[in-house]
Amino acid sequence: DGGIFAFGDAGYFGSMGAVVLNQPIVAMAAHPSGAGYWMAAGDGGIFAFGAAGYFGSMGGLPLNQPVVGMAADSGGTGYWLVAKDGGIFAFGSAGYFGSTGDIVLNQPVLAMAAHPSGAGYWMVAKDGGLFAFGASGYFGSAAALGRSEEITALASHPDGNGYWMARAAGPLWPLTGTSTPLVADRPAMAVKIDNHPLARGQWGLNEADVVVEELVEGTLSRFIAIFHSQAPDVVGPIRSARETDVGILPMLGG
Repeated sequence: DGGIFAFGDAGYFGSMGAVVLNQPIVAMAAHPSGAGYWMAAGDGGIFAFGAAGYFGSMGGLPLNQPVVGMAADSGGTGYWLVAKDGGIFAFGSAGYFGSTGDIVLNQPVLAMAAHPSGAGYWMVAKDGGLFAFGASGYFGSAAALGRSEEITALASHPDGNGYWMARAAGPLWPLTGTSTPLVADRPAMAVKIDNHPLARGQWGLNEADVVVEELVEGTLSRFIAIFHSQAPDVVGPIRSARETDVGILPMLGG
């Protein structure tokens, strides 16, 4: 929604968090001075804050594909937008050095980074394919690694002689966020487990994805153990469910 969160030395210069946007924010770029930033929406609309000047946008103009990335010129007086098909839109002092807009890509472009000199840029596709333009050299790609996770971000080394790619995490267990080669095709199971002093120690609690402690009588409590990523051999001691449980499971997507 264009809300900004600033940390460390990064100053806050404004946001779009309280404004209704036509399209969501998809990328941002910092002014080289650190005293401002730009945001780009999916329709190519540009929002400038602080020292970052406004040099034009694609907002309101027809696009073949939505904008997915943005990079700032080294002088802070221009910027580039890149669309999903690798089409480049240059504004201000940012020069045009080529694009993949007229090429059929194996996978869509998801991010871009500028050469530190401002005389070139790189784009990266979903499969890690790398496209270099202008002064930007080609130093390799992740397309041949055979990974299924998509590449989601690209950053250039300050000397212009390299770059980093970041990939998305692989499949995640929905209740724990931990990675897994495959999310098993089974529903989550919730089990009510006694927590009376005479019922300890319980079986299977350490294998639960989520454990909720619920007061039931006076100071006595019971656990709701939710299992999904692991399927324990033994669980217990099991107690009955109560009406108060009804409001808990929907909070976990149940």
